[in-house]
Formats: sequence, structure tokens, C-alpha cells
Amino acid sequence: MLGYIVFHARYKIKKYLNKLGVHALDRALMVPKMTYREYRLFTSFLEANRSAFYLESGSGGSTVIADTMGLNYHSYETSAGYATYMNALLKGKNVNHIPVGDVVKYGRPVHVNAAVTQKISTVFDNHLSTKKNAKSIVFLDGRCRVLTALHIHSLLSKEDIVMMHDFHRQKYQDVLHAYDVMQQVDTLVCLKKKKVSEKMM
Repeated sequence: MLGYIVFHARYKIKKYLNKLGVHALDRALMVPKMTYREYRLFTSFLEANRSAFYLESGSGGSTVIADTMGLNYHSYETSAGYATYMNALLKGKNVNHIPVGDVVKYGRPVHVNAAVTQKISTVFDNHLSTKKNAKSIVFLDGRCRVLTALHIHSLLSKEDIVMMHDFHRQKYQDVLHAYDVMQQVDTLVCLKKKKVSEKMM
């Protein structure tokens, strides 16, 4: 119960301070935009897999958690300004900007076309094809989640895990053609790749 109260208090205090133009406590207060149950699953899963290689699309509270735990990670963000903000917050360079042109709220590209979606869905290719870790965790919480999940399928090992947020959205269910659900809490799901025909991908 105390953890639940602290989780929501951190979010509200940060939001209030940011409205006042105060950002000095952002790192200490930032939490993922998740339910508390999802937050507990996410943190416990990363805690149990600290040696894994962590990749994510869509940075924020999840990135702070990965950084605080000392994970080997790379995060990708479509908003250049937010990527700069996160790197300053984390005092690092692990949040990478995907150049997709002008974006609006939550990093949504103003102009969406094949070139933009390809840039977003292929950001993990080099990491996954050259990785040395036994396990990778890929958290999809940004743009083009289904396209990215299907694209990276062939690059994943049987040990790798894909986590996806907002899985209640009907359009995200298409990934179930290529992945099995390992665990789900509210709208946060942990997926493992199925063995599927290349024609399906």
C-alpha cells in the first residue's frame, strides 16, 4: 500500500513542479506512465534480468529505472528535444534520437510514410545482430510497436523477451501471430517469439 501511495505521489509532485518550471528533481520523481501493477511487473522483471541487454523505444521513467539498475541499455526516441532532455537527466548518451522530421505530443511524427516507419522499426537491428549478451529485453512503448516487433522477430533468440505496453489496443493484437504471451498485468505484456514461417513475417 505504501509503495502504491509513493508511486502516485511522485508522479503528481513532478507534474506540479514541472508546471512551476522546476525540473531539478525530475530524475528522483520520474516514474513510467503505467499503472502501479504494471510498474511492479516491469521493475521486478528488470531486477531479475540485470545481466540482460535492454533496448527500448520510447524513453522516460522506464529508462530511469534501467539506468538506476545499471543495465546495459540503449533507448530510442523520436523527439529530439526529449532525447536531449533525457540524456541530460541521466548524464549519459544512451537515449538516441530517431530523425523522423517534425513531431507532436509523445513524439508522434507529423508526416508518416514508409521511410519514417522503416527508420523507427529498424533501430534495434545492429544491436540485436551483433549482441554478445545471452538475453535481450526489448521494451516497445513508442511508435510502430507492431511493425517493430514483427521486424525484429528473426533477430531474437529463444531466450529474448519483448515487452509491450498498452496491449489492450486492438491493433497490437497482431503480434500474437508471431509471439506467445508469457505474462501480462493490466496492459503490460511479456512476449516470447513463436517459431513461424517466413511467409508470415
